Amino acid sequence: MTFKTRRQLFSSTPCETLYHYTSLHGLMGIIGSRTLRASDIRYMNDSTELIYALNLLQETISTRTHPSNLLQNAFGVGWLKAGI
Repeated sequence: MTFKTRRQLFSSTPCETLYHYTSLHGLMGIIGSRTLRASDIRYMNDSTELIYALNLLQETISTRTHPSNLLQNAFGVGWLKAGI
């Protein structure tokens, strides 16, 4: 992934919350390592989780990199709607 693409994807604060269900022990591991890891798809209880995640990822990338959203993502939501 190029620097430009990464910057486009992560330049704005996500507008939705990401939930991750885990135990207290798991939460402490995430906080301690400052890392969120993904499991191997072969060991997931529901194989549709991967398809769902990939669809979300594709939608987010498309939305954040679509030409009409680049200025909005770079400068915030409000200024375009306000006509400034």
